[in-house]
Amino acid sequence: MKQFPTSIVIILRMKSFVKSQNILFAAMPILFAVSGCAQTDVVAIGRNTYMVIRGGWPAMNGFACEAKCYEAANAFCEKNHIAIASSTPTTIDGRVFAHNASSKLVFTTTKKP
Repeated sequence: MKQFPTSIVIILRMKSFVKSQNILFAAMPILFAVSGCAQTDVVAIGRNTYMVIRGGWPAMNGFACEAKCYEAANAFCEKNHIAIASSTPTTIDGRVFAHNASSKLVFTTTKKP
């Protein structure tokens, strides 16, 4: 059996390591996208009180994010057979080179009649 010099073995192992790292870096955007989609939309923060947070792009109007919050809240209420009793939105418009648009909606619920 032929014995390879240690330096050649190390180089060959480094090449296989670099190939596996390239695969990992190529898969990272997909992993980030999937993890972002897997987050919980509505979070319970008290008795019959929930919160939804949405973010957008820097040039985006904050009310677009607020609309997404209300969509998520309404879908949550429909799924759980409850209704929104009151809501308090907090909205920030996006500013380019400063911050992204965002909105937070805190709402309370009651049982549907």
